[in-house]
Amino acid sequence: MKLALSSRPWELPDRYSINQMQHLEITRELGYDGIELRYPLLPDSAAGIRELAAALADLALTVVFGPCAGVPTDAAGWDDAKRVIEKLHALGAKWLKCLPIDAEQVDGMVQLADLVQASGMKLCTQLHAYTLTDTIDNTERFLKEVDHPAIGVMFDPAHLQLAGDDDVAGGISRLSPWLELVNIQCLAPDPDGDDWVPVLPGAPGATDLNGTLKALPAGDWWLTVMPACTPEQDPMAVARSYRAALTDACGNNAT
Repeated sequence: MKLALSSRPWELPDRYSINQMQHLEITRELGYDGIELRYPLLPDSAAGIRELAAALADLALTVVFGPCAGVPTDAAGWDDAKRVIEKLHALGAKWLKCLPIDAEQVDGMVQLADLVQASGMKLCTQLHAYTLTDTIDNTERFLKEVDHPAIGVMFDPAHLQLAGDDDVAGGISRLSPWLELVNIQCLAPDPDGDDWVPVLPGAPGATDLNGTLKALPAGDWWLTVMPACTPEQDPMAVARSYRAALTDACGNNAT
């Protein structure tokens, strides 16, 4: 297993509290080997991309994937998606993440996959609440419908919880023909309400990371730590906690 760190723990309502270079330095300091590169932090210039590529090489870090701003619906959206694909490809990423919200976006996902495939990358949807791929049934139906060689899925056990499904092994088994990446975050029922709240690995009612790792097919999977943080949480401490929990769960086979 290989561990990557998203910048999501440092995401605020209107900005990120760290810049991209700080994200790289934190990722290496905490012992992760890859990153999710979010498009708001992508450098605008070719010089910025070269600087980022050099920093990635110096720190021996891999850009695993990055998201675009959603399935494009107009010329500006397609231009932005092309910008993100071009820059991710230049930085060595293998996947672009984009989630279809409803059936009207299926054709756009196929067109986006064609663009991604032309760059030698793959497109991933995510098992994610409030999207077209919110449950195992709906995700499997979507992937069979599009039947595109460059479209796969990012499995997310926390969002499986949100769908009211606790069959992690069964879900992974059904999605295994399309499985590309694994997203890691922990949620638990809010004791003071009907919502779900971010918690650390191992907390009461938390997402079962051990069961997820045991259910994965044999392979050198990228696990991307992407938890939201509450205002009371220290993102560094949260990222460190996930690193320790995953290393332990992988039997020290996580890099």
